[in-house]
Amino acid sequence: MPTEIRQTFPNIKKIWKCNDEMDFLYGYYVGKIEEGSLHYLLKATRASAGGYVDTFEIRGVIEENKTELQNTIKRALN
Repeated sequence: MPTEIRQTFPNIKKIWKCNDEMDFLYGYYVGKIEEGSLHYLLKATRASAGGYVDTFEIRGVIEENKTELQNTIKRALN
């Protein structure tokens, strides 16, 4: 992850005009996790009749692991 962050977002504050690199990256990775989860679940539920995907449940799982994700990003930045 550290290499990916530095290569993908070399000048976050300058380019994206963010005050805090940590908040930007947390939001970015939450979005990527939600996108990937939703894609996987939609694919899985199409295979079964009458499947339902609750996007709030996805966000709830992410929020349960908020501290772990933030700590991972902090370690990657240091």
